[in-house]
Amino acid sequence: MKFLIQRAVVLTVFLSGTTFAMKGVQNRFISQYPDAAGTELDTCETCHSPVVKDFLNQYGLDLRNNNMNFLAVEKMDSDRDGMANGEEIFGKLLPGSQSKSSGVFYFTNRMGNVTFDHDSHIDTYTRGLCVSCHQEFTFPKFFDDKTLVMDTAHDVCKTCHETNGTWAPTDCVGCHEDKRE
Repeated sequence: MKFLIQRAVVLTVFLSGTTFAMKGVQNRFISQYPDAAGTELDTCETCHSPVVKDFLNQYGLDLRNNNMNFLAVEKMDSDRDGMANGEEIFGKLLPGSQSKSSGVFYFTNRMGNVTFDHDSHIDTYTRGLCVSCHQEFTFPKFFDDKTLVMDTAHDVCKTCHETNGTWAPTDCVGCHEDKRE
């Protein structure tokens, strides 16, 4: 019993410290970029989604590796989308993800773009089990629109859609938006 109480205290202290640390960084971010207050950048997702390593995205890792110096990472392109982090932040875009908004990813391709709502899949379908989609030979955890995922999507997504009933599209036009010029 004493062991369980000690573990509970350690876990509580750890979680409290982690929550405090993340909120502190978020507050420092808003102090550095006041125009980001109240926007999508004023959330934990700026540094944590999509997770690459140690519960951080590449922007969060770059910040950590530069001693939390926001100015030092402004000229970097953490998400490799061709825009510097500072340019994205001032444009109210996420510097750690090529996605236009947290949790929604746009895959461009010749058949028509695919819009993927990551958050709804986590909440509704995978119930937070990342391994449902992310394993060594399936989807990478880092979103990169330049990485071809067609074969994986056709295998993993289509199979899941076919086995989960009528709620999910299983044909091309159900996932691919028409190309509009």
